[in-house]
Amino acid sequence: MKKIVSCVIAAAFCALVLAPRASAMDAKATQAEIVEAVEKATGCGKDALDAVMKESPQLFENVGDTVTAIKVVNMVLDAKDVEAVAEVVKWELGKELDVILKRVLPAPWLSAISAFKAYYAALELIRDYLVVPAFDERLYRAYKAQRSGAGGGTPEAAFTEATVLPASGYYLVKPSMLEKYIKARGWKKDVIGENVISNAEKQIDNFWQKRLEARYQKDMAAEQAAAVRQTLWAAQANNLAAIRAAAEQYGNAYPFFLSRGDVDALDGFQFSEYTYWPPSAPDRFRPVKEKDTSIVIQAFQVIPEGITEKKDEQGFPVCYDKGGKRMDNGPHVSVSIQACPRIMTGEYQGKPFSYDLLEGEKELKHYDTHPFVAFSRTLAEPGMVYGHLLRKESKDGSAGQKGYIVVFFTDKLRVIIGVDQIEPYGAAGAEALILQIMRVVLGKMTR
Repeated sequence: MKKIVSCVIAAAFCALVLAPRASAMDAKATQAEIVEAVEKATGCGKDALDAVMKESPQLFENVGDTVTAIKVVNMVLDAKDVEAVAEVVKWELGKELDVILKRVLPAPWLSAISAFKAYYAALELIRDYLVVPAFDERLYRAYKAQRSGAGGGTPEAAFTEATVLPASGYYLVKPSMLEKYIKARGWKKDVIGENVISNAEKQIDNFWQKRLEARYQKDMAAEQAAAVRQTLWAAQANNLAAIRAAAEQYGNAYPFFLSRGDVDALDGFQFSEYTYWPPSAPDRFRPVKEKDTSIVIQAFQVIPEGITEKKDEQGFPVCYDKGGKRMDNGPHVSVSIQACPRIMTGEYQGKPFSYDLLEGEKELKHYDTHPFVAFSRTLAEPGMVYGHLLRKESKDGSAGQKGYIVVFFTDKLRVIIGVDQIEPYGAAGAEALILQIMRVVLGKMTR
């Protein structure tokens, strides 16, 4: 039987872009952000990745640095102007973050961050006394032409060359700013002397040189961003492969099984801690691949909304109704989800064979004589090749309604979902529940 390969690494790492943050104070990636990024990069399920991170956090260390670096990249790109970039780096990144960025980011990006820090320092000296003037595009065009011209001039040389050009307009920008600065300081121009005026001019020149360089570096960073992200993720290929291999041990062959969040979001139902009873039993909520088969199974319990659970002295989750009265028999509903390849392959009597499970499932006659399952109706949902709903009930009706089964096929998989009413409280609730679960699974398959 063919081995089903899981958690395929995304073909293009450059497509993975983390959401930018408004503040750089939380620039270091959190565990949740790292798991989210790895989930997108590998296709592995969140629950399996959470389990791997808990048991083998060392696998995520270098990946975490990459996620942090990408967060900083996104903060810079998301900043609307160079003043906003300056705010991003005003905390000077901190020693720990500086170490991470120096280890991960390429040299051009480190130069850009240094330029943003330098501009913040110059900006602070100016805006103590003046409203920061509007950015002058003519001046920037002249500066950029010198900075990126033949030979690539240094920031200082590019500024000197650009500001002497009449087309830059700097001869209009600087005198006006100098007058405002002197006035804001409360100085009298005919009293302060040439040295003070010269120092003020140098401060204004420094402000504009750092401002122009910060804008230039921000523009260059934007041009390089896609390639930088791709390079950062490509460098983590081995680590991602190791995480993927570890995640496979957690039944992650199919990352569309339900997470705790998925269960909690079900309308009319909530996760039951009875899923983990007894404590010595295997974790049934974690999808597990059956030994010597290609079938992966997940099982859990839910209870209706409004029912509460409290653990007794032995840790058993006892149910209480909406009025707070203890329920001797909790209204638990047992849910199971199993998936396997739709095409069965192997070898029989020395000859290879291939069999499509869908062919046998379309033969509905066998349900006519089945002792406790009856055909209800066919199903048609986006992403589904074929499916039907079955009722769990005895033929003579003596056992009452016990639950439902959904069987559906995609291009590659067969999925069976079962819902059993341990303590029946209404068939309509069980049918609505199983259809909800089916749509969650299909939605995760097609997203």
